[in-house]
Amino acid sequence: MILLNVMSPLIRLGLIGLGSFTFVLIGAYYLNQFPDFGSGEFRKAITISILVVFFASLAMGDQILLSPDSILGQVLNNYWAILSTVIAFYFASRVLDNQSSEDKVLEQEPVEKPEQ
Repeated sequence: MILLNVMSPLIRLGLIGLGSFTFVLIGAYYLNQFPDFGSGEFRKAITISILVVFFASLAMGDQILLSPDSILGQVLNNYWAILSTVIAFYFASRVLDNQSSEDKVLEQEPVEKPEQ
């Protein structure tokens, strides 16, 4: 705990983001019991880690001292835009994945015509 007090708040935010990303990937690996990461686990892990970093930056907001003119200061000031973009891409990619999987199912199943 003392080590966290010595570290910069920005380093803590980075460690929180990497930790949550890794935790979600490992959790998805063990909960699904197969190593197929193509089914959206990276998308979930990125979205969850961005959300965790957002709420952690709100909690540590008074400890982060940056000039508003710096690039990192502008990123942290406009983090809501990054957050909304990541969430929009998350849901848009899920819709596209579901739509493409439905199209594949329709292509694979032949339509049988009733005999008269």
